[in-house]
Amino acid sequence: MQVEQVSYATHHISPYELVIELRELTSLAYINLVYKTRAIITVSVSKNRTGKWIVVEKDFILTHTRERRISIGSLPCKYLKIQFHQGDLRSLEDLAVYGLEIAKAQQSLDPDDFQLLLNEPYKIIYQ
Repeated sequence: MQVEQVSYATHHISPYELVIELRELTSLAYINLVYKTRAIITVSVSKNRTGKWIVVEKDFILTHTRERRISIGSLPCKYLKIQFHQGDLRSLEDLAVYGLEIAKAQQSLDPDDFQLLLNEPYKIIYQ
């Protein structure tokens, strides 16, 4: 099971909140961010835009022009939310999202592994 950069669309809720819609349900491994100055953010994941959000990183500090990695822990999700508690979206220089799309995982894993690694966490988190 190899993690790769995944496609996404962004939805700007405000200068202080960004919602990222992944192309499909994904086992999200990590995100890389580059920020111009300093910011404090909270990162959350969800199966849908209006549903329950699971906080995966709270009060994470981004520092001046340094790439930072935030581990998500291979959680299954369709949406990712970044909330700025200090700083704002305008200073975000780069964002890359890495994970394994569920359809690809289903092809590469045997049914028992797929159940253990993706279906069970999904049920526990969202139901």
